Parts: sequence; structure tokens; C-alpha cells
Amino acid sequence: MENLVQFVCPRCKSELNLTAGSCSTCGLPMSVDSSGILTVAGAMFRDHDHAAAQKAFDEGRYDYYSHDEQVNIRFINDFTTPLLDRVFPRQDRSQVRILSVGCGVGIDIEMLIDMGYDAWGADCGSRCLFWPNRKYPNRLTRCMDDTLPFPNAHFDFVMAHQVLEHVGVVGDSMELAPDWKDRRQRFLSNLLQVTKPGGFLNVATPNRLFPIDPGHAPNFWGIRVHGPFDRFLTSYGDMNRYFNGHNVKALSPLGYYTGTSCATRGRVGKSFLAYQKILDRIPFLQASLFNPLANVLVQRSPQAL
Repeated sequence: MENLVQFVCPRCKSELNLTAGSCSTCGLPMSVDSSGILTVAGAMFRDHDHAAAQKAFDEGRYDYYSHDEQVNIRFINDFTTPLLDRVFPRQDRSQVRILSVGCGVGIDIEMLIDMGYDAWGADCGSRCLFWPNRKYPNRLTRCMDDTLPFPNAHFDFVMAHQVLEHVGVVGDSMELAPDWKDRRQRFLSNLLQVTKPGGFLNVATPNRLFPIDPGHAPNFWGIRVHGPFDRFLTSYGDMNRYFNGHNVKALSPLGYYTGTSCATRGRVGKSFLAYQKILDRIPFLQASLFNPLANVLVQRSPQAL
């Protein structure tokens, strides 16, 4: 598939020559591998799985993240595609440009392109090792949260799922860095910057006010129990403050958790699904402490930024 984005330097916003090895204006390093994958400023985040993933990659075990891939397939089918159909009901899919920040193994980009969307992905963790085996590797970019190499106002829809909580922490941990709040604000501002005025941004993270977090550091029966002042996570009130000046709408969690944890299987899974259906039918609860997920659809204001 042809590369249709003119990448720009995230530091000085000059157009990047992908064969130059660095930005000709400010010298920020970048490289493009034989698969067409752009890496900005040597981006590589050594997450907790990096050593094992590198070993699997070196041994040719390219199915190392097969579980992640299957979870992401279900997620795209059960949550993202229905959301896109609601947000862009009459628009030609080829005219909808999408960016997935934190796209992991990249199967979401592959699926969205095959559905007809103009989709792009960005990440920096160990899952990037497996990108050369993807169907459209030149649609994937290795970059950190502050080095997105895309032009301003370029995407109709930007999504970042389970990413925000990992911005502003020390390494791959839940320990907040001193500047965590500023870094998260800059990260979300950068996402808004590449979103078209009137375009949409979908950000989701476990809800800080809901006491159970199924996704991080289990400490009680395979889940993490936390208090409301655990700033590693984000609440709907936090989301409204981060996106002040833009239209923020809480979303139902229904369809979001398919296949992601033990909370979706067996008797507990059936109860959890029933609970999500209740939240889905009662919209005012979706932005409350009763929702396990802080999941928002933000429409960028034409006046802001």
C-alpha cells in the first residue's frame, strides 16, 4: 500500500526526507527499515516483556503475541468498528483517516485498512518487534508519546486505549514521575494537535474511581484493588479537565472487554456482562464511579489549539 502521509519532524514541524537519516532542519534522528517502518529518535520503550519478546523474535516465534492479537481482533470487531459506524455513518471509509496510538502488534491497523479506512499506527514497546510481519508495515511508526511525526490537523479519528496510564510514570511501572500531570496533558494535547478541528479522539483507561482494575499488577484474586486517590489511573473528572474546551462524551463499556481478562469468562464473566448492559442502558452512569472504564469520545473544538 502506498505511503500517503508526509511525515513531519515532531520537534520543528519540518517535512521529513525519509532517506536522510535525520531532520534536515533540527537534526532529530530518524530511520526507516527495509519494511518501511519509520523510527523517530531511536524510540524504544523497554517494557516488562521486552527481553522475552526479543528472544521469541530472534528465534522466529512470531506468534509470541498471538493472544494479544486475538484480543485486539475481538476489540476492533466488538467496540471500535461499531463506534466508527456511529461517528461516521455516511462517510466513505476511504476518506476517514485514523491513527491508533499504542497500537501494539498492529493488527488493528491491518483490519481497519482491509475494512477500507485510511489507518496508521504508532507505538514504541516490545510488540513493535513483530511489525515487519504485518501486512502493511509502512503504516506503522515507532515513536514516543512526545514525538508523533504527523502533520497538525491530519486525522479524522485518533484512538489511544490503555495508554494514558503509562504516560508520566517511571519506566514500566505504576510509580508516577514528578511531572506526570504535565506529561499527560502534553500527550493528550499532542493527540488533539494531529486531530482535525471537528474530528474525534477516543481515549480509554481504567476508571480511577472504580475500585477494581483488571489490567495492572494483580494483588487480589487476579485483579488489582485500588483506592480513589490512585493517580496512576484517570477519572471522568480528570478527562474533562484534560480536554477543557472540547466536547467530551462518556462511552458505554459494552463491547470493550471482550476476551481481555478472567472477568469476561465463566460465571463472573456473565455477571460482568450483565453489569455492562445495565450501564449501557443508563447513560448517566457511564461517566460515574460505577463505570470500570474511563472511556471518552472527544470532539476537537474548531476554536481550541
